[in-house]
Amino acid sequence: MLSDLNYNLYALVLITSGAFAFLLAAWIMRKRRQVFNWFSIMLIAAAWWAVAYGFELSSTSMENMLFWIKFEYLGIACLPSLWLIFCYSFIGRDNRLNNLTFFSLFAYSAVTYLMMLTNEGHHLFYESTSVDYSGPFPLLSIDPGPWYHLHTIVFYSLVVAGYWALIAHLRHTKPVFRKQNRLLILSTLVPLSVNFGYIFLDLRPYGHLDLTPFAFLLTSFIIAVGLMRFGLFDVTPMARTRVIQELSDGVAVVDSHGRLIDFNGAFEEIMKPREDLFGKRLTECFPAKDMDQAFPDLGEENLQGHILHLNDGRIYEVSSTILYEKTGLFNGSAVLIKDVTQRIESQHKLEDKTKQLTELNALKDRLFGIIAHDLRGPLINLQETLNLVNSDVISTEERDEILKILGENVEQSVSLMKNLLDWAQSQQKGERLELSLFHVESLVREAVEPLQSLLKRKQQVLELDVSSQLEVYADRERIKIVLRNLVNNSIKFTPVQGKIRVWTEQVQDDVWFFVRDNGVGMSESQLEKLNKEMELESTYGTQNEKGSGLGLMLCRDFLRQHGSKWEVESEMGFGSTFSFSLSALPKDSHPADSDLYKYQ
Repeated sequence: MLSDLNYNLYALVLITSGAFAFLLAAWIMRKRRQVFNWFSIMLIAAAWWAVAYGFELSSTSMENMLFWIKFEYLGIACLPSLWLIFCYSFIGRDNRLNNLTFFSLFAYSAVTYLMMLTNEGHHLFYESTSVDYSGPFPLLSIDPGPWYHLHTIVFYSLVVAGYWALIAHLRHTKPVFRKQNRLLILSTLVPLSVNFGYIFLDLRPYGHLDLTPFAFLLTSFIIAVGLMRFGLFDVTPMARTRVIQELSDGVAVVDSHGRLIDFNGAFEEIMKPREDLFGKRLTECFPAKDMDQAFPDLGEENLQGHILHLNDGRIYEVSSTILYEKTGLFNGSAVLIKDVTQRIESQHKLEDKTKQLTELNALKDRLFGIIAHDLRGPLINLQETLNLVNSDVISTEERDEILKILGENVEQSVSLMKNLLDWAQSQQKGERLELSLFHVESLVREAVEPLQSLLKRKQQVLELDVSSQLEVYADRERIKIVLRNLVNNSIKFTPVQGKIRVWTEQVQDDVWFFVRDNGVGMSESQLEKLNKEMELESTYGTQNEKGSGLGLMLCRDFLRQHGSKWEVESEMGFGSTFSFSLSALPKDSHPADSDLYKYQ
């Protein structure tokens, strides 16, 4: 067959261009994506038609022409089906083409091809064929049959359906994709228009020459330019819909002037726009009035992990990647906006918990130190003194003096033990304030009663000026511990024959408690630690009474649980005044009614 061919210019153009189309299809298929595969198969079908038609144009006999036309229809019969599948795949709607649709499309193509192969037995495709020698080279002349006309109707129906889908999608396509959509539509209109003229308008050079394969090859060249110049198919609408649009993070593309040219649904959800966002700057999408800092200027640099705080409590992490033209010119930026509100809040909570655990560990170590030293020491002294007394090696006067000192040590140890037990009780899981309404006077007297022996030993005067009518709404036992420790602290740091005064005052709905002494007072650094709730150091009293700092720490924490805190005034050499307030009436919104004021 090939030896009987008489090549002409038309045939050589078709054969060489068809070969190029085969190579182009193979190159496109290397991208290994569904939309590329369907386009490549469609291009192979068009190239097959073109090459076979080139051999038909080179034939000089009826037998050769009919032989090659059977090869042509292997591509022609499949082209409309492949075109429709490609269009739906390109716009991301191939899920609408189910198995039945695929079967129907290719069953039609197979039946059409079989009708062509068996035409000599039924003449439903071509009623008659002949060779026209009037032109510059022999051309096959055909008289179409019924199936040929049916094939033409189906061919154009499928082609129009594909165009309809593309054009409908173009109306809703973001501007960044419209260039490639228009290029695809316009380029494929060329062979369709030529074929329409061939069939319906009788536009046929030399009476029978079909220019449709030439037009298909021209389209191939246009698309090849689009692939190399515009990156056609590099980012298809399907890829955008299935990847970018489904991201839970906001994605936006801005041009070199910082204007929005594309974004996904998540970005739109973040912005909650009242008007169209296209063409706006990101700084307009994030107004300064909605943020506690300005939106970062993207410029021509990548942005990584910039945290953006909105006034409504939302927190976003903004990152951007620079986009360049193939020439190296700055073309814009791709911006990723992630909602990290929950992550940042969890991170802050974790940091707070870590800080609390660190403080509790330090407190635990300190308490163990108190138990090991301040509590263990007096107990060992007690044991040794008792052994000494029982040994009868000391006089009665020496024994009385030792017992006096021992009694003081035991009192200090008992006070320390009480504070340790109170602190341990406050740490119990689920421990809450037991709120009640009670008289202040009886509470104050109960708090200072255990301290009478200490006052007598140091010959100090304790003055109580508390109204019998005042009541407060609080945890009675904890406030008693607070008062006991504050008065005990005053006794410790007030010299012999010193004076301590405790009084109360009502100010509107609050009752204020005051504990004042004329003791040694506190330095500025000690006051700063008290006011800033820093760790309290143990110091010795005016008669070398040993302290641990645990009593004042309990006072501070118990007051905080009540939604109160102390106020301290002190001057070195002139004494100190501690004061705090409590509610005189029960309140629905009392801070102790929630878990918030459990021991932190």
